[in-house]
Amino acid sequence: MVVLCLVTATTFWLLNALNKDNYTTIVNQPITIEFDQSEYMAVENLPKEVKIQINGNGWDLLKKHLKINEDPLEILLEDPSRQPYLVTDDISSQMAEHVSTTDLVDIVQDTLFFSIDKIVSKKIQLVPDTLPNTLAENYFFASPISMDPEFVSVTGPISIIEQLEGNLLVELGEKEIKNHFSKLLPLELDKSKKQYLTLDEETVQVSFQIVAFLEKTLTLD
Repeated sequence: MVVLCLVTATTFWLLNALNKDNYTTIVNQPITIEFDQSEYMAVENLPKEVKIQINGNGWDLLKKHLKINEDPLEILLEDPSRQPYLVTDDISSQMAEHVSTTDLVDIVQDTLFFSIDKIVSKKIQLVPDTLPNTLAENYFFASPISMDPEFVSVTGPISIIEQLEGNLLVELGEKEIKNHFSKLLPLELDKSKKQYLTLDEETVQVSFQIVAFLEKTLTLD
């Protein structure tokens, strides 16, 4: 009986407290950063929420904490490559309207940081990835290495393209080569760049000729 009375009293107190106004708390408000994805691309994960301080009815604040029926605030960036941050004072009016069931006291984070680049296309040169053991011992190139095409167009965020430094290495896929070489090889970007860049060609024809220099010991009488 005592336990039942205690539970009833606690429940009554909680419901009464939640009905009161003028509570203040800090919550994480979901956000989405929107921009023209045909012109720009994010090269790092974008912020998904921002801390705000709000004041209001206990029930409304509880819903905010529990994220009940909570839509993210959409932040539209016209030119996200111009600067890598947004001062949150610039969205305070938009935020206040979005959380209108409560009163916005403050946006706790003064700045949102992001990394969004302009999408560009650029010609880069295909370069054969030759190593000391590409040819077998005593074999040498008898002709220049032919690449067809010699250049390809790469499209993506400018900062990622600049990491290529104007070249794309093409692996020959063989070592200790002893015969003339002519193969259609795939063009591949490394894993860290594949999600950002696209090439206008998928393959390249690589050809070259080799010659063997044999060692022979002569005995002079």
